[in-house]
Amino acid sequence: MTLKQLRVAQGLSQTVLATMICVKQNQLSTWERGRTVPCPKNYDRLVEVLGGVPDDIPRVERRRRPIGS
Repeated sequence: MTLKQLRVAQGLSQTVLATMICVKQNQLSTWERGRTVPCPKNYDRLVEVLGGVPDDIPRVERRRRPIGS
């Protein structure tokens, strides 16, 4: 199931979901079209609001920075 399919199954519009996860509607649209991927914080918000996001939705991995950099 894609992000769009999951959103629609929950009965949410792009505008409502975007507001719920504190992003702009056009940002959510780019995720649904596969043009960009959500950062870890936004991915976590999607999981929280939608009750789980399929593994096939790409996400940006957390980058570890060396201590003191």
